[in-house]
Amino acid sequence: MKELDLYEGFEEYDEYDFMAVDEDENVIYFIKTWEGFVDEIFRDPDLSGKGWVGFTKLYQEGILNDSYTRNNPFIVDNNEDFYNDLLNYKNLHLENEAKKLYEGLLELTKLCIDKHYKIYLAIE
Repeated sequence: MKELDLYEGFEEYDEYDFMAVDEDENVIYFIKTWEGFVDEIFRDPDLSGKGWVGFTKLYQEGILNDSYTRNNPFIVDNNEDFYNDLLNYKNLHLENEAKKLYEGLLELTKLCIDKHYKIYLAIE
């Protein structure tokens, strides 16, 4: 299992968990990060009229909230939408942990597309 822990700063925020889960419900890739780093990526989307989909929709519309935990995760139903949504942020200037988070989310989402894995999201 690949794991990416991003905890430097933003300790007062909620923890976001992003997981790639195989067909046997094994976690293959696990990203743990503070909400502050998620905010750095998705807070000001400039989608040029493309609308909110994927991670942007979850974040901006508050769909992913405290009701989704590791025991009751949000399960992504269209990995391609989430990957394409991430590509809208490729030119966003990010530093340190936010940049690592963005790169990790791209890798995790692409893995799920290629291997037909599920993406699970939760807040702790």
